[in-house]
Amino acid sequence: VGRSRRERAPVVDPHGRPPRGRVVSVVKLGWWWIDYWLGYLLEIRPALRRSTLVLFDRYFDDVVVDPARYRYGASARLARVVGRSVPRPDSLVVLDAPVDVLRSRKQEVTPMEMERQRKAYLRLAGRLGSARVVDASRPIEAVVDEVARIVMEFAPGGRS
Repeated sequence: VGRSRRERAPVVDPHGRPPRGRVVSVVKLGWWWIDYWLGYLLEIRPALRRSTLVLFDRYFDDVVVDPARYRYGASARLARVVGRSVPRPDSLVVLDAPVDVLRSRKQEVTPMEMERQRKAYLRLAGRLGSARVVDASRPIEAVVDEVARIVMEFAPGGRS
């Protein structure tokens, strides 16, 4: 429901600004919760009823995995609890690669932070029955083919 990604400038330094204070972070978390629900009710659910495939790049879980990106400065536990009450996607695709491969493609965060996030996403994928981990260290064509196969399982008329 908020501004689309196309209207925003690319993020170059996602950890460049300090976290917001606790109170502001909790208010922001509440806003994200409202935004996800409004977006689901007003846009996503009607699209799904029309058998439209809906894809997200990142989802609410990213606030827990990478709070610095969102300048979230309140409790991670609170973010997890709130995250459990937002509409869940049918599937989650985690693109995974060793840190040296990730680092060769993007230098937004430190190698140590990349490894921390990588492990956090793998833990998340392990907890979610619908998550798929894709080896993104392979050639781009192979990664795209595998992700496309996974997505097609959830597309209208797919195998799901």
